Amino acid sequence: MGIGLALVIKGNSSAGGSTIIAKIFSSNSEIKQGSVILFIDIIIIYSDKTNVLWSIISIYITSKIIDTILTGNLNKKIVYLVTGK
Repeated sequence: MGIGLALVIKGNSSAGGSTIIAKIFSSNSEIKQGSVILFIDIIIIYSDKTNVLWSIISIYITSKIIDTILTGNLNKKIVYLVTGK
């Protein structure tokens, strides 16, 4: 599910619903689309108390897959050295 949704977003398309809101938020801020989708889906999940834990785990994994496909694996660190010379 996460791979398919990420490919839809990467192709500048929309699956409707939360992906439209995620696209608007990410274009106007520094927040990633996967994080916006995660936040929206968590709000929806908490309205229904059944199977909350499994739903949150599934949504979290989906949002991380979306972010990884869209932005790549960003585990690189940047170090700036400032000297007096």
